[in-house]
Amino acid sequence: NNNNNNNINNNNINKHVAMDVSPGLIFYAHKTAHAVLCTAPWVKVVVVLRNPIDRLYQQWVYSTIHLGLKLSLEDWMAQEMKLMQSVGLISTNGSSSSSSSGSGSGS
Repeated sequence: NNNNNNNINNNNINKHVAMDVSPGLIFYAHKTAHAVLCTAPWVKVVVVLRNPIDRLYQQWVYSTIHLGLKLSLEDWMAQEMKLMQSVGLISTNGSSSSSSSGSGSGS
């Protein structure tokens, strides 16, 4: 019976899902991502944006007005892409790092 309990516990490892729909956290993504990585480096984070182009522009406007950003939209996007590549969120060819680690080509 004790062996059966161990199997049940092992089957439940890493099957927890938590959700947060707070849009305000995206304004502090540079701090939020670091906090999540330091606290729980094994987690997977998925961000879904309803209107990603509008959201990108809104973030840039917010950053220029409230955070003192002095970059053009294009330069800011290039800087953000380099940052995401440097921490492994995306590969240098633009795909997500998790999708580039597959074991087969599928062709």
